[in-house]
Amino acid sequence: MVPSYAIQLPFQIPGDGLGLLVPRAPYFFKSWKAKGTGIDPGDKPAELDFKLKDIARATSAAPIYFPPALIQNRAGESFGMIDGGVFANNPAMCALVSAYKLFPEAKSFTLVSLGTGSLQRPIPYDEAKNWGLVHWARPILNVLFDGNADTTSYEVDQILGPSHYRFDISLGESPKQDPNAVNDDSPDNIARIERKADALMNGMAAKLQTVIEALKKPKWVPAEA
Repeated sequence: MVPSYAIQLPFQIPGDGLGLLVPRAPYFFKSWKAKGTGIDPGDKPAELDFKLKDIARATSAAPIYFPPALIQNRAGESFGMIDGGVFANNPAMCALVSAYKLFPEAKSFTLVSLGTGSLQRPIPYDEAKNWGLVHWARPILNVLFDGNADTTSYEVDQILGPSHYRFDISLGESPKQDPNAVNDDSPDNIARIERKADALMNGMAAKLQTVIEALKKPKWVPAEA
């Protein structure tokens, strides 16, 4: 399951309320529905089936940094999409809810959540108190992304406890002049991120080994009819 946000739908969908018709909404690409399994009444697999390259383009179209993606499903309908991070930067809870629905008889779940690193730069009150739209544009996106991810991690922790494994690392403050940049693809920054990945694997080696051992155990098997 991959989250994205549809800023333009080829049709209106019912909202959560009386007479509400939604022209834009959170959207989840689901492989099982594209295959025609686990579908809900009224679902048509061809309308839920997209090319993987288009899904990748849609879910990574972060506002400000990349233009929206215009993609088509197998039925030929067009969707305008932006990054799913605007509402599910950490999609762990979305995955868990789907797991509960797909496997209602399962007694427990193990969830492994991989972060992409977090920039840790404070926003001093004296700087921000007089900011307007222009100054808040980039910082507010990072605040929304980080806050969303941290909230989800807290929620999943409360539900799964020790069966939730979260792997993430502080990236410190960005070395670039723009401290809020998330699209720094310079060789120096790529090497820096790779070093952070090594530090994460070494620093959380014991927890990683616990995950490996858990994944080796026999999986849930549905009861015979």
